[in-house]
Amino acid sequence: EKVREYVSGRPLGHLTKGCAPRVLQSKSISSSLFSGRETAPANRQILRSPSTHISDLMKAPSAYSGETKEAHDVTVIVSFYRRINTVDRILDALLQQDHSPKEVWAYVFGSPMQADLAERLRKYKSQHPSTANKVEIFEATKSLGYHGRFQLGLQVTTPYVAIFDDDCIPGSRFIANALHIMNIGLYKGIFGVKGHDAGPYIPNEPIFGAGPLPKSETLEEVEIVGGAWIMQSDHLKLLFRRKPYTWSTGEDMQLCHAMRTVANYSCYVLPADYSDPSTMGTSDLQDYLKISEEGDTTYVTV
Repeated sequence: EKVREYVSGRPLGHLTKGCAPRVLQSKSISSSLFSGRETAPANRQILRSPSTHISDLMKAPSAYSGETKEAHDVTVIVSFYRRINTVDRILDALLQQDHSPKEVWAYVFGSPMQADLAERLRKYKSQHPSTANKVEIFEATKSLGYHGRFQLGLQVTTPYVAIFDDDCIPGSRFIANALHIMNIGLYKGIFGVKGHDAGPYIPNEPIFGAGPLPKSETLEEVEIVGGAWIMQSDHLKLLFRRKPYTWSTGEDMQLCHAMRTVANYSCYVLPADYSDPSTMGTSDLQDYLKISEEGDTTYVTV
């Protein structure tokens, strides 16, 4: 089997303009990588609530208490690489959440703007003494690639972990809404800001996607999620249950693949009310697209 099994039997070349498809398609993947599955691959779960619209999901009973208690504590990891202008905005957004994270870990490894980013983070902490104890800065000149932030997540002690790209600036209710939906009891797996299915590829035909671009107001199950990854912290271990095929890229695909094939769990794009910015996982669409186009790391040559 080649890369197609890596994303549920679907071809991969159409997924993105980034380097992940080129790296993963450039080599054959040994079928032994997928042998000895601990559970059968998950079929698409049936979304079992009467409605998966955000307004109905937020009314559904949930084990989430709505308060910042130990049972629902979350550590947020945000990785910075080039986007120095988002540092203050994303830290403000994370620290001002209705459900305040226990800690925010700012991750800067191997950036071409390493010194400037680290200085900007330290300046932020000095200018915000009331929340400075919540912000931890992790920096090194050695790059651990896309997987490094997930490796760092193995060290969190909270029940939940959320890993954010530095172009996703969430609204104030985003984390609380995510925890509410995750604790309804019907959905197990990873929850993201955006996502899509992996195919099948039909020229000139769009693939199924969900998130800020189509303005998804319903919970959508997809094959790959990104932008942010929110999950029970123990689930993050699944990414490293087997040796990753490549350390260069594709960490989102590998995580979602492991979630399905090892744990038989699924991947979901969280809904938002796009008339209420506080529910969104990003800033408004035009701002989000502008930020994404500046300093993106997925267009490098591998």
